[in-house]
Amino acid sequence: MPNTSYPTSTTIPDPHPTGYVPPVTEPNAPFDNAGAPPKVVTELNPAVPSTAGAMISTLDDLKTWGGELASGSLLAPATQAARLESRPFPGQQINIGYGLGCGTLNEFIGHNGAILGFSTVVMRRPQVDVTIAAVANESTNFTTPTSTFSYGVIQALYQDQWA
Repeated sequence: MPNTSYPTSTTIPDPHPTGYVPPVTEPNAPFDNAGAPPKVVTELNPAVPSTAGAMISTLDDLKTWGGELASGSLLAPATQAARLESRPFPGQQINIGYGLGCGTLNEFIGHNGAILGFSTVVMRRPQVDVTIAAVANESTNFTTPTSTFSYGVIQALYQDQWA
């Protein structure tokens, strides 16, 4: 994954999009850029999110990582099997859960990440050779708009996975 890095300083390496952080009014509230303009992110401390959102990548590299996340070819088969033992999130209307570093939505396997100003997700359904990857440049540490987007794509294109 030649275009993926783990920064060690607060400077975001070039080239990069501008990140935006909307004011947090309440959890999961929609962004209102007209009524409450977001703040521009010019520097980030990667030590704050660490492995939960500090890595920088491209869509091509995310596709590669999504394939590896789903296949587990770098892991022992027993480790990959344990990793995919997903526990459902309580109160969800769909079969969505989390295993050992893997999120699941029925046959889709993936992960998301967020840091102030940026959000990323990759979801892979190996049974039909489909990978959905998305990046966004507006986020809080508690929102992942790319997950909302990706779940909408899955719901629209793969109704069999939305039950």
